[in-house]
Amino acid sequence: MHVFGVSMAVNAQKLSADYEANEVTADQKYKGAPLLITGTISGIRKDFVDVPYVSLVGDGYLHDVQASFGSKTTGTLAKLAKGQKMVIVCEVGEQIVTEVMLKKCIPVNDFTLEHRSAANRYIDQVVSGKVQINQKTAELVGDLYEVAHLLPQQSGCFTEDEKTCQADMEQFAKSTDKAQKQKIQAEANAFIAKLNVR
Repeated sequence: MHVFGVSMAVNAQKLSADYEANEVTADQKYKGAPLLITGTISGIRKDFVDVPYVSLVGDGYLHDVQASFGSKTTGTLAKLAKGQKMVIVCEVGEQIVTEVMLKKCIPVNDFTLEHRSAANRYIDQVVSGKVQINQKTAELVGDLYEVAHLLPQQSGCFTEDEKTCQADMEQFAKSTDKAQKQKIQAEANAFIAKLNVR
């Protein structure tokens, strides 16, 4: 299952060990979609055509994982240090001798910002009726509409405070007036009726 375009999470040592054990099986498991990769930096360098890359500690001597980055990330890579933990999103390229080569790498923070921006554009297109959605998605939109309008403005759900959000949701379920819920539900249904639902 892909979440924000990422197929799975794996640490560099596990990735390296899997490729060392069986390259064919590892290719079937890891190739084809971006991976969320965690690891410890063993070096920051440039290759023979000046493309920056970071080596992550693999499963043994001379078994590093090499992550190649685009030129836009040079400023970010300049702030890194050997021994530092790193979280990146990459695609598997190939295994050369004992090193697993990663391509199209991007720091996880940059990746998240890009996808948040894409998600916002998608939401704008859905709300404006430019994108068609199915009935299940429409129902989810309705649920989110109701929750967003019934929770207090200072709720942790709007500040990404998970613990406070959970408490707010429990309180919301217990205390919200039935008539108020019905009113908001009617508004949500009216909102959904304006969407392009197939």
